[in-house]
Amino acid sequence: MIDEVLRGIYKIQVPLPIPVVGSMNCYVLKDRKRSLVVDPGMAHEMCYRAVTTGLGEIGIDLEETDFLITHHHVDHFPLVARIMKKGSKIYGNSIEAQIIEKIASGAILPILSRFLHSMGFPEENPERVLSELLGEEYRALNPWPFHFIENGSHIIKGSRSFRCILTPGHSPGHTCLYQSDSKLLIAGDVFSPVLFFFTDTDNPLRSHFASFTNLNLIGASTILPGHGDILTDIKQTTERLVTHHKERNSEIVRALSDRSMDAYEVANRLAVGTQGSGNWNNLPAILKFIATRDCFAHLVHLEADDWVRKNSHAGRMVYSLTESTKRLM
Repeated sequence: MIDEVLRGIYKIQVPLPIPVVGSMNCYVLKDRKRSLVVDPGMAHEMCYRAVTTGLGEIGIDLEETDFLITHHHVDHFPLVARIMKKGSKIYGNSIEAQIIEKIASGAILPILSRFLHSMGFPEENPERVLSELLGEEYRALNPWPFHFIENGSHIIKGSRSFRCILTPGHSPGHTCLYQSDSKLLIAGDVFSPVLFFFTDTDNPLRSHFASFTNLNLIGASTILPGHGDILTDIKQTTERLVTHHKERNSEIVRALSDRSMDAYEVANRLAVGTQGSGNWNNLPAILKFIATRDCFAHLVHLEADDWVRKNSHAGRMVYSLTESTKRLM
């Protein structure tokens, strides 16, 4: 399905072979000189057909087209390898580009192995856990022809000037595009509740909250998300997500009320408590990883705010409530 959101700006709804997600939104900024495709999607045949058909209907010449990647995730980035041409540029934040290059080279594997272990994940081989996220499409072009954008960079297409806004949280170098005249925000996955990261050296939830604060200041009235329908109330959207994360923090504190646990054990307890006993064991490894990583992000944030304390046991991070938190319960 194709919609012209504003004059010369189109949304292509792209189906995804991921049942939990369903589809993603590819955005096209049509220009007489060089058009720009934002987040072409996943390197899967159904995605390829939807995007190329949509671009054809819009009248986009891929020989005169560049690409912008809001972040490196498998449902947003890899299709660029199949549809870009020799002269195409890929605009992206250097942090995201480095992650893509680490995936392509295999350098990410020992980092992921340590990360899985620190969270208490029983399987420490990342290729068995994360095969969907480490696919061959990342290795299709190496090095990738990246043109780095930073916070405050501008991209001009026709009469429109878009400002790049760094919005870490969902991923470390996630970037949005903002066009001030129309108050239009191309948002990628900044409003997703999922916190995606590969190491234990950051506080992605704190970054997420800071990104929400910054975005609330710009006053966007038309928000084009990476998934789902167009949004019009940025304040309501961010408030809903802040509430979600605060409720998740409270659930994790309650889960730790009777004993210390690592992130994997916390995720297991929360899944059983909310989805019915036994469901956790039946989940695919990738979904267990996503749930565990989400709990780990909240535990890192709770530790920074002195709600929990962390102890390391042979590289595994185990969390318990602080005395001040216990007194509040």
